[in-house]
Amino acid sequence: MYRYFSSHFVIPVLGHDDPGSSRGGRYSYTDLGHLFEKWLPPDAIGTFNKGGYYTFDQKKSKVRLVALNTNLFSNNPLNSKEELEAQWKWFETIMTKSEKNNERVFIIGHMAPGADEKQFDALPSFSEKYSTKYLRLIRKHAAIIVGQFFGHLHSDTFRIVYDDNKPVSWMMMAPSVSPRRIPIGNNNPGIRIYKYDTVTGAVLDFSQYYLDLSEANAKNEAVWQLEYNLTSYYGLNELSPRSLHELAQSFTLSNSLLFE
Repeated sequence: MYRYFSSHFVIPVLGHDDPGSSRGGRYSYTDLGHLFEKWLPPDAIGTFNKGGYYTFDQKKSKVRLVALNTNLFSNNPLNSKEELEAQWKWFETIMTKSEKNNERVFIIGHMAPGADEKQFDALPSFSEKYSTKYLRLIRKHAAIIVGQFFGHLHSDTFRIVYDDNKPVSWMMMAPSVSPRRIPIGNNNPGIRIYKYDTVTGAVLDFSQYYLDLSEANAKNEAVWQLEYNLTSYYGLNELSPRSLHELAQSFTLSNSLLFE
């Protein structure tokens, strides 16, 4: 990543299969922190070395990025209660300060709260306790959160957070570069490019690209193609909790063209 994106920031987050993601492994948070020092400022490396999470801001635009170690919120019995509580206290403090300073916040992590729509009999990624706490915090600070970005499910989907039946925030889950997911089977690799306002942080749109594996194997050549652009494909005027709520509601209508 450093070789090909030498002039860009790379924002690393820990997935559940990454080195250093679980206790007793070969790598520690500090081992990984050394690898990320080329991208992250010292304060961010300091908290990453403690628990795999960090934050930094872009002072000119007042946009803050909060990177969570969502492994600590999962149902994994090996999770350290001390590390979990430390991250949670830190997260609450950061969000309170951001609201006080009138910052706009991007939240990124590997796993999102909620169930997997592909495996509806599987346990949700977050424990029930921390799913509840997380959603309560998102509702509390929804006015300053301009985006939540996750992966983990290897699928292209989104979630909406409601407060008293009003849509107040959204979560985007991008598909994976990895083509393999057990037990569901294979998927074409995907890469997503977001368009956002660099001053306000407002997310305006995204374009989803994919690699057709069958075609690539047949031609022995990888050709990435545009799959769709969110606003034009679904006829949205903006990317907001309200617009995504209305889109999701349209899927439930009989003979929904958008669902098809």
